Amino acid sequence: MEKTKVPVAIRSADTGMGIKIPHIEHATVGEIAENFARVRATAKDDAYQLAKGNGGSGVKGTGEVDTKGARYGERKISDQTYAKLRRASPSSKIQREVNKNIDDIIGTEDFALPGKIIDKKLHADHIVSLERMARMEGFETLTYNQQKEIANFVENFIGLSEAANTSKGSKSFADWYIYKKENIPVNPEFREKMILKEKELEIKIQEMIDEFNRINKKE
Repeated sequence: MEKTKVPVAIRSADTGMGIKIPHIEHATVGEIAENFARVRATAKDDAYQLAKGNGGSGVKGTGEVDTKGARYGERKISDQTYAKLRRASPSSKIQREVNKNIDDIIGTEDFALPGKIIDKKLHADHIVSLERMARMEGFETLTYNQQKEIANFVENFIGLSEAANTSKGSKSFADWYIYKKENIPVNPEFREKMILKEKELEIKIQEMIDEFNRINKKE
């Protein structure tokens, strides 16, 4: 069981010809369990450091919140633009990519919802939801094409079963812990790995937004 591989994310790979193509990243159940243990240890250390006033992994020693990372506010793009982005993301290319190995996946246990079986194509799910990206500082000042590029950032997708995708919706992985329809807890090892991945991507996506805005100001 520990050596069983499950898909956990999509990354882009350089072909060496100036073109990057997406590929599915897998991890074994054993690796996910190790990451889960490491997350728990980090969380305990953060709590200890905060109690001492030294700050944890996301807090400075002065007690101030570290400004590195996503900066959220109210969604400032129009409902029309948001609806347009929802229709454009995920792209058909990303949908195809998450199902590249679907023949090997159908019939196996759902890696997100233990006990359920994957019997259909996977849904390409945003790891950091589009709703959260649209609330990041500076997103509203980007051009539509830049917004669409960020919405379809290939590393920010994972293939989930229809049940898992519907259950998660726009929630963060930290807020998604149970499949309410059948009262099935989300796989804790998978969830903790994705919480880490989500935090990494929040930082990266905010940096992409900031960089696009810097470029726009120079033009």
